[in-house]
Amino acid sequence: MGLGRVQARGQVTIPAEVRGALRIRPGDVLLFEATGPDEGRFRVVRTTRSLDEYFDRWRVDGPVPADLWETVAEDVARDALPFAVLDRSEREAAAAGER
Repeated sequence: MGLGRVQARGQVTIPAEVRGALRIRPGDVLLFEATGPDEGRFRVVRTTRSLDEYFDRWRVDGPVPADLWETVAEDVARDALPFAVLDRSEREAAAAGER
């Protein structure tokens, strides 16, 4: 356990002891969840692809399509979110490649 600080732009400093214990490295994805008025938790999301692979896959060389963000978010969620976070219908949709 340790104290962190939220910077003006919303960036959070995670104490070194916590980063070490959870093997958090620069570029890792963290999933934050509010659990009460002054409480929350986070989970380290391990992905099968690197962030560079996502950038390469979704590189846009021209006007950005209006639905690009939704498409990318669905792709990342399908690959990155652990099944334990999803409810049953979301797990089934992810398994079928619909999510």
